[in-house]
Amino acid sequence: MYSPHMQLNVWNLNYQCLAAVIDLGLQRHVAISAGISQHEQDMRTRIFWTVFTIDRTIASMMGRPIGLRDEACELRLPQLPTDPELATNPDHANGRSHSMAISIHLFKLAKLNSEIKYVANSVVRDVPTYAYPAIRDVLAWQSSMMQQLDDWLASISQIQPPNDYITLLCQLRCLSVKMLLLRPSPAIPRPTAAVLTACHASARQSLRLYEQLYKSDLMLYDWITLHGVVYSTITALYCTRAVREIAQRVNPEDLMEYMSISLSILSATGEHWSDAKRARDILEDVGKSTIRLLRQSREASAQGQAMDLAESNVRSLSVSVGGDTQVNGLMGGAENDCTMSGLAQHTDLFSDMQLDFGSFSELQQHQELFGDTVNIDDMMRNLFDDFIPSGQSFY
Repeated sequence: MYSPHMQLNVWNLNYQCLAAVIDLGLQRHVAISAGISQHEQDMRTRIFWTVFTIDRTIASMMGRPIGLRDEACELRLPQLPTDPELATNPDHANGRSHSMAISIHLFKLAKLNSEIKYVANSVVRDVPTYAYPAIRDVLAWQSSMMQQLDDWLASISQIQPPNDYITLLCQLRCLSVKMLLLRPSPAIPRPTAAVLTACHASARQSLRLYEQLYKSDLMLYDWITLHGVVYSTITALYCTRAVREIAQRVNPEDLMEYMSISLSILSATGEHWSDAKRARDILEDVGKSTIRLLRQSREASAQGQAMDLAESNVRSLSVSVGGDTQVNGLMGGAENDCTMSGLAQHTDLFSDMQLDFGSFSELQQHQELFGDTVNIDDMMRNLFDDFIPSGQSFY
């Protein structure tokens, strides 16, 4: 989160913004009777939500706690420009209206993001009486949040974004929050296969959208883009290795295609952020390892099917000949290798695809990326170690 060229630290910037919001009281609703005009009040609200969104974005990107809690704020949304305001500058009326509508829509997504950060990272279900009501059924809450995100995504078309870039941007933001909701978390450390399948679909769709931006020369090589590409790739690879059904369904060629998208974007990003090349190299190794594992599993599966077919043919032959003696003579005792006990090595073709990434010998050189626990936040932080300043450069 640090650019040595700009001497700007995002953590420090975020802190200063939050401090200014609190010092100026922007998180509170100030009545017009206090001597503040409606326009000034609305501008205060817009600034507050901008800082609110930045804080939630950084906290989600780097797996950090939220800086300003929801219950400390009066979460009123800005108002759309009124007809008299638009009439004062009719040339920009449509643009102002659409831009504000999109901003408000993204502010609503930031609030959903905030709730996910609260609940998904809560390890104690019995909360104090002064806190929000406890979520007793976290899986029902997860399903409800997923429905709210789907509704938010579907309502983008009703706002009529001014261009395709804004539409893609909104979709990418929503997919990022979906992955935050569906991935393993302290509240749901081991999601179901169905949940991880939905998470995998969101990751792949996110990479497709980044590919559209990249091919259309609309890609903005900022921190959010860099994080989004790496995050989507890590999530897709994790789900592929964690869920047997996904591993059985995904073709190695398809995975190679998605890895190509990710690596191409990261290579282009490396021209702006030289340290991004390290993340690209690590992801390339992880992708190659996953593709190799998928191919080995398919080869083992094909061998197992061939042996099953051979065993079936042997059994059919034994029935037609009328005795096991003839079969033994024909096979030379090979039936012992064709029985189900001989297929023991193929009974769990995806036994290596467990949640512990540290077991893969191909990744020993990147052991710091995949530890003994499933924590995608830790994975992301390890990938971005080079970006986090230390010592005096932090200030």
